[in-house]
Amino acid sequence: MTKMTTYRGIPARKMKPTKRHRPAVWEGILGAVYAMNAQRQTRYFDYDWPGALQWAGYSEDNDPRVWRFDQHVRYADDPLDNPTRGRLVLWLKD
Repeated sequence: MTKMTTYRGIPARKMKPTKRHRPAVWEGILGAVYAMNAQRQTRYFDYDWPGALQWAGYSEDNDPRVWRFDQHVRYADDPLDNPTRGRLVLWLKD
C-alpha cells in the first residue's frame, strides 16, 4: 500500500517517480516557487503556489508524487532550471 502525504497542502503519493514523471513544482530559496510545464520549460513564480501549479498542469489525474530530486537525469537544457539535489519535489506524470 502506498503512503499518502501532502506537499504544501497538495495531496500526493509519497513514492519514487517513474520514468514518465517530471519534476513539476519545487521550492527554492526562502520559499520561492519554481515550476516546470509539460514542454520542459521552467518558470519562477515568486511565492505564487496556485499559479505554479496551474503552469505545471497539476491535476489528480497526473499521478502526483512527492520525492527528493537526484541529479541522475536532466529534465531541462539549462542545469539551473532543474531542482537542486536533495530538494523535495512534486512530480507529475505526462
